[in-house]
Amino acid sequence: MRWESLFDDLESQLQGEIAAQLREEITQSIRAEQATETLAERLEKLAGQMLRLQLGSKLEVSGRLGPLGDGYLCIDSEAADWVINLQALRRLSITAPRAGTRRCRVNRSKIKLPTLLRGIMRDRNRVQICALNGDELAEGTMGQVGKDFLVMLVHPRDEFARDSAVSEQAVIPLDAIGWVVIPKGI
Repeated sequence: MRWESLFDDLESQLQGEIAAQLREEITQSIRAEQATETLAERLEKLAGQMLRLQLGSKLEVSGRLGPLGDGYLCIDSEAADWVINLQALRRLSITAPRAGTRRCRVNRSKIKLPTLLRGIMRDRNRVQICALNGDELAEGTMGQVGKDFLVMLVHPRDEFARDSAVSEQAVIPLDAIGWVVIPKGI
């Protein structure tokens, strides 16, 4: 009997079994990781990429994925900046990255939605607030952002939010907001 070739053959079989077992463990680990991944975790991997989003009933928005927060994401499109409640997101399409496009992974920001809205309010930008289904809730200038609501000062588009121009103060629960649109160049 040729002990050397027998042991070589048995060791080769053992190595093959060990490699197959390792591949199976890796496959199971990947499946488990994918099965427990959340939308927010998936979005973290897409930071900086061009996306097409379907919001509310059928509104489509295309833009670059910006910061992510607890329950919201930010999109930079050509015409506007968007703060979008993840509950308003109906579909997300990842556009094919161009050659040389840098992919970056970011962690979610600890900045809560009310704090972000206060930062936007401080700039006195005109904004449009839409509900989760896409209905417009109000358009104008934010006057106050509380813990769980905001006050919109509704006024004509060509006027500032002065007392004489404000026709209504709309109080909107933050949970009702699907997205906030901040137009560029106005």
